[in-house]
Amino acid sequence: MTTMSEIELTGSLVKKNLSETKALIQQLSVQQFSQPLSVLSGCSIGQHFRHLIEFYVCMFYHIESGIISYDERERDARIENDPEFAMLCIETIISNINALKEDKRLHIRLNLSPEEEKPVVVETSLCRELAYNFEHGIHHLAVIKIGLLQFPEITVDDNFGIAPSTIRHKNTSVKA
Repeated sequence: MTTMSEIELTGSLVKKNLSETKALIQQLSVQQFSQPLSVLSGCSIGQHFRHLIEFYVCMFYHIESGIISYDERERDARIENDPEFAMLCIETIISNINALKEDKRLHIRLNLSPEEEKPVVVETSLCRELAYNFEHGIHHLAVIKIGLLQFPEITVDDNFGIAPSTIRHKNTSVKA
């Protein structure tokens, strides 16, 4: 099991990322947020925000039971169509992170087969799932950044949607 300091460190990095995500959502109109974009294969920016938000929501919802199934998460269209609601969900996630006191053993139930129901259960921990959701979210933020090219008036940090290890690698390569 991890120590409280690892939970605190992971939580603080996740909260920073979610705060940056919320700041980006604040720049978007409802139309920009929910408009299907051809560059995103007909998906909207809001759908990608919904996906990453719902993973956190699902994780926190199932902490008490000890078994998380991201496959069985609720898919709430309000998150993908209403930027205000999406930001409220992010605020709730941040509040939940603030309430974390210690790590906890958990299990993930997932089905890796697209053809049939063959779920497997894998042992994990709260800290690991928090880190997983952070990394998973980074990739959706990268896709969102591509969609944002349709809206040149939206400002995005150069490192938005880039994994921390990639940022560190780029910074090390530049100095070398």
